[in-house]
Amino acid sequence: MGEWIITDRGYRDRSGGARTKFSQGSMGHATMVMDIDDGFMLDEAFPTPGHEQVKRTGGRIERFLSSDVLDYVRGQAAPAYNTDEMTVLNDFSRTIFYLKPHVFVMVDDIRAPEPHSYNVLLQAGPQSVCKQVEGNGWTIEGGKSQLHCWFTGSQPLETGAQAYPGAESYGEFLRAYTQRLPEARIISVLQPAAFGTGSLVRNTGFESGMQGWTPRANEDLPNHVIDAEVKRSGEFSGRIDHSGYYYSPKVKVDPGTELHTEAWLRTANTTTGGGYLAIHFFGPDKCFKTITTERGTPEDWTHLQLDTVAPEGTQTACIGLYYSGDGSGWFDDATFEIASGMEVVEPTPRATVEPIEGGARGVLVDVDGERVALVTAGGPVVVGENHVVEHDGEFAVVSLGDPWRYVYLQEGTRLSINGQPTLSITPGAPLTAVARRDADGQIRLHAQDSLIPHTEPLADAEARVTVGGG
Repeated sequence: MGEWIITDRGYRDRSGGARTKFSQGSMGHATMVMDIDDGFMLDEAFPTPGHEQVKRTGGRIERFLSSDVLDYVRGQAAPAYNTDEMTVLNDFSRTIFYLKPHVFVMVDDIRAPEPHSYNVLLQAGPQSVCKQVEGNGWTIEGGKSQLHCWFTGSQPLETGAQAYPGAESYGEFLRAYTQRLPEARIISVLQPAAFGTGSLVRNTGFESGMQGWTPRANEDLPNHVIDAEVKRSGEFSGRIDHSGYYYSPKVKVDPGTELHTEAWLRTANTTTGGGYLAIHFFGPDKCFKTITTERGTPEDWTHLQLDTVAPEGTQTACIGLYYSGDGSGWFDDATFEIASGMEVVEPTPRATVEPIEGGARGVLVDVDGERVALVTAGGPVVVGENHVVEHDGEFAVVSLGDPWRYVYLQEGTRLSINGQPTLSITPGAPLTAVARRDADGQIRLHAQDSLIPHTEPLADAEARVTVGGG
């Protein structure tokens, strides 16, 4: 079974409040929102004109191409942000390149009558953890997969990860955002990869805050604290003052599955009550069985462990870290595993991403030794250490091997590498062309005179496109 890496809130929470605004509004989706601040997030009204999408209609797919080495699509969403009385956006076009088989490059072009701070959002799942690697590079880690992310553009960007106030159980989202500007281009490079640590719980030691854990809500919510002073390992632990719990996300478990869970507990100033570890088993409607460790009040870190078999009727299961009493309880290093062993997957090597002219002219991506440049419109530009790419189209994509594996020119007439003509379109009218080199050195061409969806490739591509260069 696969796993969502970037989620979409297909289910719309109708209970009201923050969860309803988050799941039904633009904040809960992988799109763009303007001018995010505390006032906007705490205001439960939605949709909010001037910040987010206000219409369900108006967006459209404008361009599309599919080939053996790359796919391309462009959509336009600006009309969905505009009201009958107010033009909020003149342009919000999202272009996505799938550079097969490794990487997606997403280019968001945004233009408005008035300056705004533009925020591109990527939604992680409730079981996923967002980790900053370096600068504007991030990784979203799920149970079976991970997504490496980089953000750049034609203007300075800031990035961060956060949960939506009042809707934390949905999980975190990544946010790449600009200062207030009339227009912006934000480029996101996304590299999905298989990944697995063997644990059904991601944030085992609260190193990523409460991400992946659901604390008890309502009046007990303030009792839950990420503690940097008391911890068994790492930098943090999860503390509960007086009363509360941390639930892990529910995971699919078949009846008869052997399960193992463990955690470490420490308490202080506890004369009544104590802490314990639990496994909850759920059927189609509700929890129907719970097993727990003995309630304890250890003053030093103490190991808690449960080993059991999922009973008949089980569909999902989760663990709970519980404390109630007149003091405090700390939990750390909690795991939840299938006893027979889950597959541990070696992570795919992380790509390196180099912005071209600071991101204003595209990106150079190196995945496992293959270097591919996506170059936006403009004059000649230096790519990497010693390559000069020039084209007259909207975009070009060039693999920089010797010889190159493929090249792409979008709606142009010429592409050259280091001054050598690589794609030449004759006669005059611009085309979109992809040339790929087979293992035996043969050149295969795909060309279209339009990128409107359902346009057929040209039958006479070889007559219209000249391929040269090494």
